[in-house]
Amino acid sequence: MKRHARLWGPLMLGFLASHASADESIVNFWRPGQLGSMAAVPGKPGWLLPIVYIHLAVGAKDSRDLPQVGHLDTDVQGRADLVFFVPTYTFERPLWGGRPSLGLGIGGGRSRSTAEATLTMPWTGAISGAQRDAVTGLTDIYPTANVKWNQGANNFMVYASGVLPMGSHRQSRLANTGANRWAMD
Repeated sequence: MKRHARLWGPLMLGFLASHASADESIVNFWRPGQLGSMAAVPGKPGWLLPIVYIHLAVGAKDSRDLPQVGHLDTDVQGRADLVFFVPTYTFERPLWGGRPSLGLGIGGGRSRSTAEATLTMPWTGAISGAQRDAVTGLTDIYPTANVKWNQGANNFMVYASGVLPMGSHRQSRLANTGANRWAMD
């Protein structure tokens, strides 16, 4: 039995790794506060409703000379205000000697973005453009499952987490409240 487990484990990991990809979007898979320093402490049995407010304010400016064209100035700003609700149930009955729990995170809020660019060319002058966008909507859905153990001052846990792309997202928009991609960890 153990010999088969040693064979199937690496094969399964290899199969899953061939389908893995890195985060390639502004909206991250991880939410702030998801796994803090006390994340592995087993909870008390029953329902828990964590509520997390997220305020993001990001921006980037660039100014550079473009050989044989002119000078380009860009300014991109983004702001999001989101509230996440993560109803979580912790079971009383142990699983593998640990305390299991299941949670489902969903949120909503408003996202705003602005992009401005100015191209200054020596022979024609400056050309400027700007685009602004805002959206109010739901976020993606974040299911989680974990089992936590405690041995004196030491806490341990295993978890599974994912993203179900249900939030407000369109590729043609600057502002979105969802990432438009499936994910799991």
